[in-house]
Amino acid sequence: MGIGHNVVVLYSTEKRYIMQDLNIGFLSANQTTVKSKGREFLDLLRTYLPAFNPVRYGAWEPLNNYFNFSNIEKPLQCSNNEYFLWKSKRHACEEIASMDSKSIHSSIDIIGKSESVDCTQVVSFFLKTTELIKPDFAYVHLFSDEELHTITKGINTTFYDMSMPFRTGISTYELRKYIPNLCWGTIFGSPYIKLFEREHILSSPASKVQQLSENAIYIQLSEDLTDLKQLIKA
Repeated sequence: MGIGHNVVVLYSTEKRYIMQDLNIGFLSANQTTVKSKGREFLDLLRTYLPAFNPVRYGAWEPLNNYFNFSNIEKPLQCSNNEYFLWKSKRHACEEIASMDSKSIHSSIDIIGKSESVDCTQVVSFFLKTTELIKPDFAYVHLFSDEELHTITKGINTTFYDMSMPFRTGISTYELRKYIPNLCWGTIFGSPYIKLFEREHILSSPASKVQQLSENAIYIQLSEDLTDLKQLIKA
């Protein structure tokens, strides 16, 4: 199983777009490492976010292959394809992974329903997957229903601009020029530690700043992933 790059994930219906409020993404420049970690990644998904387990998968739509952990070798062979897409039950999650040339990042992009999972487990999954694939850049973010409403209705173009490209997945093209946005949880890998300097990142004014390893620093903007949702509801 490969993990992809430059992926755009767009949904055509307002209902689905609003319900899928959780965004998780990983970008890695190490193609070899990423390609070999499909089984471990799926094990992490099953352990921490079982509602996001694949039910159907394929290299393109429509997804006609049914996923079964007891026959995991078949989907793992998707490393021969450019893309690997999968969906979970009741549209709890839709995810895409792909591979391409060494000139771009490989990546995983996940958009799912936060109501289907334990948000504390989301953070655990995020950090464990970071440890597994050692990304250059990774992020996790949870949008409130009110914020997503502004996107689908076009009410607030400023927020729409701020929410991108995390609604569609970050690409190598963007990272070559800038970090396009800062999510609730962000991993800065080796290239960014060298660019910004370790001490500067570790002194960031955030709720939590943690050096996970020599090549990964985690910044978390508030105490809990659901903070923004609860704040806006209040």
